Amino acid sequence: MSDFLSHNSSFDRRFKFALADRYPTMRVALNLLYHLDTHYIVETGCMRTLDSIMEGNSTLIFGYFAKMYGGHVTTIDISPENIATCKEATEKYNTYITYVEGNSVEMLGKGYNMIDLLYLDSMDCPISGDANEAQTHQLQEIIAAEHMLHDRSIVLLDDSAFANGGKTRLTKKWLEDRGWICVLDMYQSLWIKNPLSIF
Repeated sequence: MSDFLSHNSSFDRRFKFALADRYPTMRVALNLLYHLDTHYIVETGCMRTLDSIMEGNSTLIFGYFAKMYGGHVTTIDISPENIATCKEATEKYNTYITYVEGNSVEMLGKGYNMIDLLYLDSMDCPISGDANEAQTHQLQEIIAAEHMLHDRSIVLLDDSAFANGGKTRLTKKWLEDRGWICVLDMYQSLWIKNPLSIF
């Protein structure tokens, strides 16, 4: 059996602490992705700090996965400073990552390959108070990406477990209305379109 699927794998030893509350959902999302024939990942909102702890390190983790198990990552961020930092932080995986500077909704609307794992984490969201701007933005992202999602696609949404609904309130309703299945709803929310098609 692959080390990636094992308890206390090299992935766990390297990333479990840094992922913190994101670990359960990120781990399951990547376990599901591992079983697909292709591993094309698109994320909105790139890694934006060096040596960050407890911030997820998503681009670094996706780059690691693509190198170890095959695949490619496209990361989209509107901030040139964030993109520059992300390139520095993920330099050893840069042959597996395409860095796109621009508005995520516009970039997703232009289209890429069919997406195996879509990770939505752009635009900061307040922990309390009015989160409508971030919620509306994420909803626009999933709508823009819909044409690139297939029956085996995996969708992972960040910043879900906030009292105000986090970034995900509108997107979760949109997915549910279209028959997607929620696998885990924790700090992140993990969805698949057809559970019988994963394996």
